[in-house]
Amino acid sequence: MASPADEDGSWTLFTLDVKSLRQNGPSCGLVALRMASVFVCSKETGGENVPSVQDILKVATEKGFSRKGEIFSCQHLAALGREVCNVSADVIEDPSTELICSAISYGKPVLIAYDADKDNSPCLLQGARAHWAVICGVALPSTAGLSDRLGPLLEKVKEVEQGRTKLEVFVCCKQSSPFTEEGRGVCCCCTWCSGTSLGTPREKADNRVMGICLHGKSSRLNFWDLESLLASNANLAQPRSDLSRVEMVVPEGLDGLKCKMIVISM
Repeated sequence: MASPADEDGSWTLFTLDVKSLRQNGPSCGLVALRMASVFVCSKETGGENVPSVQDILKVATEKGFSRKGEIFSCQHLAALGREVCNVSADVIEDPSTELICSAISYGKPVLIAYDADKDNSPCLLQGARAHWAVICGVALPSTAGLSDRLGPLLEKVKEVEQGRTKLEVFVCCKQSSPFTEEGRGVCCCCTWCSGTSLGTPREKADNRVMGICLHGKSSRLNFWDLESLLASNANLAQPRSDLSRVEMVVPEGLDGLKCKMIVISM
């Protein structure tokens, strides 16, 4: 495997084998938590001991965190991860591309809230379409200077190449241009991510690190510019005005989601 810094127009994809799960109702946060928890528990138990979304929701309602599956607090979702899914869930403030890549390098998926556009990609609506996603990988372009920014991830690559460690992050492919003219591509040596939708054409992403993400409204992987995703998270301010505070647990503001992410591990 060549270094992502090779100046040949190539990309290297690092993905955690997180399995998709579709949501039913406004349960995107609980679904994201279960997807990540099943992955981190898979090495020890195969993930079979992770409670269902309904079981997680039952505890969330008992604690007053939710009524229909909605979760508007990183602290609440992290607490459900620790108490119900038996995983480590650390809330990180002021998330960055570097912190996300560091988490991925150690096999830790990341949960993050953002505003979802009509195609569920990140946008800026001040929280009107708040949604949860799992960051389960990154795509690194061959751009000079990446090694300085993404040291932990690239150091992990060197350790694998030298046989000093096994990579917890599954390297699913390296091909000349996963971002095709149509904005779509397929990881050539992975069956689990066949049919992947790559949402951004390569010519618009040459100098960006792309996040490889899953969410509850699609079973496909999504490739989003991490800076755009982080900007969407940072813009969260107010929930939709038409949400019923009788039927759902809706806060006045979205400070519980804004500028925060959750790192899931054992």
